[in-house]
Amino acid sequence: EAPADWGLEVRVGDTWAKSQPPTAKRLAIEGLPAYRLFHGTLEGLTPGAPFSYRVIRKGKVEFESAAKARKPAGQPQKFVVFGDSGSGTADQLPLAHQVFLEKPDYLVITGDIVYMRGRVSEYLANHFPVYNNDKASPTTGAPLLRSILSIAAAGNHDLIDRDLDRIPDGLAFFYYWDLPRNGPLRTPGALHSATLQGSP
Repeated sequence: EAPADWGLEVRVGDTWAKSQPPTAKRLAIEGLPAYRLFHGTLEGLTPGAPFSYRVIRKGKVEFESAAKARKPAGQPQKFVVFGDSGSGTADQLPLAHQVFLEKPDYLVITGDIVYMRGRVSEYLANHFPVYNNDKASPTTGAPLLRSILSIAAAGNHDLIDRDLDRIPDGLAFFYYWDLPRNGPLRTPGALHSATLQGSP
């Protein structure tokens, strides 16, 4: 929560290189601990090749992980698809572990990422502890989000609460997923277009 000098580094091969410093947005919702969400871009990756990355604070490594860069066009792709995945049940744990063992090139979550209402509190309780667990096992989940390229679509439960006066931590999908915004333009209130509610 405290402001600090944060950095992001990536290693392809034997050399660590600095990426652009991550940007931060403070998330403070009544009833939840305040914290900062960081967004960074890993630069200099070789398509399809493994890499390591780490987060630095005040010159000290705070977090480190490894993953594999997106494969180039024309290469075979191995991926896993699932949805309705964040209800807080024990079934999530072996699912996350099995996906981790499969070592897919990427993971697609088809919506209803957290239940019941797409809230920040539900991500903190039902999603991150399972799909970004430090330990990989059928009883704990797995470190999927930090090691496998992941993309998600918003389902009805992710967008069900649009009144941010009533549910201030609703629409958490837009905090945690950073997807391309080049889809078709929609008119608020039109078919397939969510209407946001709340005080300015």
